[in-house]
Amino acid sequence: LSKCTISIQEQAALNESGGAARSTTSNAGAGSIVSSSSSSAADAAASSSSSSSSSSETLCLCSACGASLHSIDLTPDQNAHILTQIATGLAHETSGNSSSSSSNNNNNNHHHHHANNTGTTQFERFKSWVGRNFPRGVDYIIDGANVGFFGRRPPKERLSFEQIDRAVRAVTSGASSSGKRVLLILHQRHFKRLSERQHRLVEAWKRNRILYQTPHRMNDDWFWLYAAVYSSKYVHQPLVITNDQMRDHHFQMLSQRCFLMWRERHVVRFGFSNLYDYRVPPTFWFPLPYSTQIQGSGTSWHFPVRESTTEAGVSNKDNKGGGGEEVPLTKCEWYCLKTLPRAADSRLLKN
Repeated sequence: LSKCTISIQEQAALNESGGAARSTTSNAGAGSIVSSSSSSAADAAASSSSSSSSSSETLCLCSACGASLHSIDLTPDQNAHILTQIATGLAHETSGNSSSSSSNNNNNNHHHHHANNTGTTQFERFKSWVGRNFPRGVDYIIDGANVGFFGRRPPKERLSFEQIDRAVRAVTSGASSSGKRVLLILHQRHFKRLSERQHRLVEAWKRNRILYQTPHRMNDDWFWLYAAVYSSKYVHQPLVITNDQMRDHHFQMLSQRCFLMWRERHVVRFGFSNLYDYRVPPTFWFPLPYSTQIQGSGTSWHFPVRESTTEAGVSNKDNKGGGGEEVPLTKCEWYCLKTLPRAADSRLLKN
């Protein structure tokens, strides 16, 4: 058993003459995080999913044995199971909210049934809206409240629409953003008493058909989660931009093994080096091109050992208008266990 690092190589496919084109190598090291400034966020995301391209292949090689690690995502059946659990969990949560809010009413059962049906109808309306506007899924889903409240302290400080727009522009203005589909999820309660500038931003999002306002008495987490999991049926790697650690009770309703597997492959963490200069784009931390799970090859096993850390620069302690909020990221060390070939194993047994 030995400590190892994972080297990420972009290997070009064979050219027409049969020769191998050039490849580039970058050593991700133990626990390195794929990152990009938002001005090229779309390009970085396209690069991170290049393993699905016909012209190149991403190889994630162990420094100890040379075996390649892989990205492990949900199967279609697991994906469908999570979608069903989201609908079930939403109905349960809506039912619980309506029960508690009407517990002092003599017609509690009537209100309970009505509110539950209303919540289900609202969510069905959202599913239909997503199906009409994004029949082939969404590439980027933005958790608007999480982005807008980054570095701010509600209720004293309001959500920043300008901050959200910086994230929107980051994934729509890169060289590889053409054809990329973006969905912004934001709760209705944030649209009261807008300034003229905020109103212009909202109108622009509506014109581009990227904004969905989630209804009152419903948790917006269910909406962006559904859109992301739904999109996995059509998009190679739909990405959710959020720093939500997803530890709330509604996430606990989901199958934890499947959900944690999905979260690792589809969540992009973000940070702002300067909250108040809207010309400065956010920084994104994309998922690694391989899964941090125990993986085996023909001659070796690979074991990840994780520990929480905070990426330098995301937590800003100075007075220059930085984020002032830490983004928990994951540092990971790898260990490689080489196995004996079967022939050698059988000789040892004989001795």
